[in-house]
Amino acid sequence: MFTTRAKSCGVSSIRGHTAPNCHSDYRYFPELEHASGNAGLMKANVEQHEAFHAPLDAFHQYLEELKKDPTSLDATKFISLIDAFAPALIVHLNDEIPTLLELGRRFPNVPIKQLDEAHAKKILASVSKTFFIPLVFNCHDRAYEGGKFSDIFPPTPPMVGFLNKWVFSQWYKGAWRFSSSTNDMELKPSM
Repeated sequence: MFTTRAKSCGVSSIRGHTAPNCHSDYRYFPELEHASGNAGLMKANVEQHEAFHAPLDAFHQYLEELKKDPTSLDATKFISLIDAFAPALIVHLNDEIPTLLELGRRFPNVPIKQLDEAHAKKILASVSKTFFIPLVFNCHDRAYEGGKFSDIFPPTPPMVGFLNKWVFSQWYKGAWRFSSSTNDMELKPSM
């Protein structure tokens, strides 16, 4: 279960707004650029993605090997693989939010909500619901900043929350115990 949780962090969540093996710079960023009419607007973000993709893929490959033989876990190798992509990822995540906020300020006519919804549909059509939906729910704290985002993200009907709690999350139940939040998107007490 530990490797499943590590995979969820290393593949789904860390690749940000992507489906496995489909990087966002090849789908989402060009759509934003096109909608803004400003070629190169997301170039820095695309380059940042390129900086962490190869080491992230190496981490994913190691996790696939561990699934076959969990007893072969080498903590030093595991940490070094994370250390290989983490610095570039942190820079990217810190830079991406201001870039997207600036996009909204400079190009208010870009239909970001519609692009996000279309992108979410593409992702959900290509991922395992029993893996990805619990990942999103179990990494989300609906009380963050007083809950001001709880009605916005994740944009899901109540039935999806019900299905997540009682159906989807059951497949990898042991993995979600390492999550920061519960199936109800409530921050867990300090571990």
